[in-house]
Amino acid sequence: MFYKPKPKENLDLRNKLFLEKGILALKEQGFEKSPFKSDWYGRTNQNDFSYTLYRLEKDNELQKIETHILRNENWIQIRLNIFQITPKINSLEELKESDGLKFQLPPNSLSEMRLRSDTYNCIPLFYMLFLPEHKIVQYFTKKGFNKRLKKLSELILKDMQNIDFYISRWKEKHSPKTINWKSETIEKTKNTAHNTV
Repeated sequence: MFYKPKPKENLDLRNKLFLEKGILALKEQGFEKSPFKSDWYGRTNQNDFSYTLYRLEKDNELQKIETHILRNENWIQIRLNIFQITPKINSLEELKESDGLKFQLPPNSLSEMRLRSDTYNCIPLFYMLFLPEHKIVQYFTKKGFNKRLKKLSELILKDMQNIDFYISRWKEKHSPKTINWKSETIEKTKNTAHNTV
């Protein structure tokens, strides 16, 4: 009979892994817990965990890492998005009274890139079969499960320590949207102003 951990155990192990490897590595790279009250940082309900972190870089570039760890799957889903903030801020603390919800909604969310899955430059079938992803892949025994969990842990640590590589890949595909403190795109704000004249 094949080994399969209980869904809660699988969830808790992946969450513990991300806290100990992913979150720690991101904080070492300058990322901080989201200042927005609308963002999750921990358990979202009885089944899932979500974590949203930001890093403020030069020229008011706001880099967002959002992670979802869901009960009924083997993945750790990590998504990257980047914005340009105006007017200028000196720290994330200045955004704590702002509305962060629109960072998660279209059109601002359309440039999200899922790490590994969206960064391979090959056909999906190839990377699904041969290239590493943020997933506990096939196993048949408890020993095999633990081995896969360890490999996932090592991959998460490596990728979070090298997050600037993924930021570079994101910039090859996208340009940051300019967003004001109210989380509205500057383009949308200009169009609204024009229409009311």
